[in-house]
Amino acid sequence: MMLSKFRSDLERFVDLDDPLSRPFVCNGSPLDCQIFIVGFNPARHLKKSFLNYWNDNTGFNKDQWLVDFYQQHNNARTRNVIERIANSALQKVTLDTNIYWYPTSKARDLKEENKMTGGIKFLMRQIKPKVVFVHNNKAIEFFTKHCSAFDDHDEVNLQPVTWKDSKFAIEFEIGLLCSRGPLYRKGYGSAARIGQDLAHGLAKVFNRPG
Repeated sequence: MMLSKFRSDLERFVDLDDPLSRPFVCNGSPLDCQIFIVGFNPARHLKKSFLNYWNDNTGFNKDQWLVDFYQQHNNARTRNVIERIANSALQKVTLDTNIYWYPTSKARDLKEENKMTGGIKFLMRQIKPKVVFVHNNKAIEFFTKHCSAFDDHDEVNLQPVTWKDSKFAIEFEIGLLCSRGPLYRKGYGSAARIGQDLAHGLAKVFNRPG
């Protein structure tokens, strides 16, 4: 799929020119991302929209996005942890997103009209990640509904599960790792180990040394 087509399809689920929408963050082409980090919804937003960082030839400019993000939010513990995970897992194949794409400082403040899951389902079926790390209880509940043979109380092991999207009759295997506690409470060493686990899981999927 061409990135221009991917972006056009994505716009069916979200206004990419709205600063209050963050479908995902990655380094380059999302189509190359085999590792997903998935939370509940973004806690912060930027003044600039997603399209300010997007190019139909090269994908998402995460480097510039991070510069702008930290200029606006210099005390963003969750983002720091996500970046530790992504650095250890490998930035070029890691995409972070959420079940819901509208930002609120607290999850309970998210309104019902902004709880739409079409976007995350689109990313799953279009990219078909090999490994997913899901954090936050509500995000885990979402994956429990869409994955078979998933022990949602196992926070240690990368579990082989089947992602199912009945609407599109799509099924594929992923390695799933979950964490119920808030991501901002994790130490940076723990975050790095999560990234390593994801990278090792991806290596096993492709039968190559991790």
